[in-house]
Amino acid sequence: MLKMEDDQFERFVGLFSMKDEDFPYNSQVTNEIQTFRKQQVDSQLFFDVLLSFIEGIEDPSSLYPPKSIDDLQSLFMIIENSNIDELKQQCFYYYLLKDWEKSETYSEQVSLPKNYQHLMDGYYYLDRLKFEEAINHLLLPDVLPNFPDKIIETLYSNEKYKFLIRFVSFVGPPLDTFRKEECYALSLVRYSFLASYHYMKKCTKPLVLWEEMIQLILESNDTQSCKLIVSLPLSQEECEVLFSLLRSKKEPLYLNTLLALLVESNNIQEALELSSNSTHLQKSAVNTYLHKLNSLSS
Repeated sequence: MLKMEDDQFERFVGLFSMKDEDFPYNSQVTNEIQTFRKQQVDSQLFFDVLLSFIEGIEDPSSLYPPKSIDDLQSLFMIIENSNIDELKQQCFYYYLLKDWEKSETYSEQVSLPKNYQHLMDGYYYLDRLKFEEAINHLLLPDVLPNFPDKIIETLYSNEKYKFLIRFVSFVGPPLDTFRKEECYALSLVRYSFLASYHYMKKCTKPLVLWEEMIQLILESNDTQSCKLIVSLPLSQEECEVLFSLLRSKKEPLYLNTLLALLVESNNIQEALELSSNSTHLQKSAVNTYLHKLNSLSS
């Protein structure tokens, strides 16, 4: 451990405590933090990523959570002697002091700007997979999250699709990779197929997203979106992908949508052949309409 000067020791004691009974990182808390770390998409806490900006830190996970007061002093000295500015140091201490339930008092003592408090609160709650609390802090005015890629991936991998949509809509991070486009489109499609479809058309790999969107709504048995698909002015490539997927299974929603699509595209003969070979389709409303349509054209 680096040797502390007297003024540094006073600051340390003023921030934390030298009493063992005050030390919050017991085995239960330590295990919880390590579990949260393993559940992160890249096995890194947001605090790990922040610590990695300090020159010389190669393994942030070995520093947090500290296993003893000596370890905490070592982390304190690394931050104190680091190449980062005072405001960033205060942000690190604010995050650590949340574990000690002293962060609010500290922020008042050093006049830590509110937007930085909310930013660190957001990261703290993301690290603990408390997504609603995290988003409520990260979407406040003047808060500028600086790890949008990790935030998007974290929300998507934890199936927090509404929060992801809110984050993208409010913060407006550049969706400049296919993975980010994919996370957003496949979140959006769960709530608005039409909005997701229009977004998909502007993406770098629209047909790949189109196939993923169709698979998702079919697998989730989203009948309303399937009805909407049939009425869309699809391109030839989109139609080919759609027909291929619909013909891949004999499940009811696949068959219903395929029959409706064949009727809509005026492929009456193929629609009649499909319905005649399916007991399920013979009972459908689309089949009744199909036979009326066929009798009128005969």
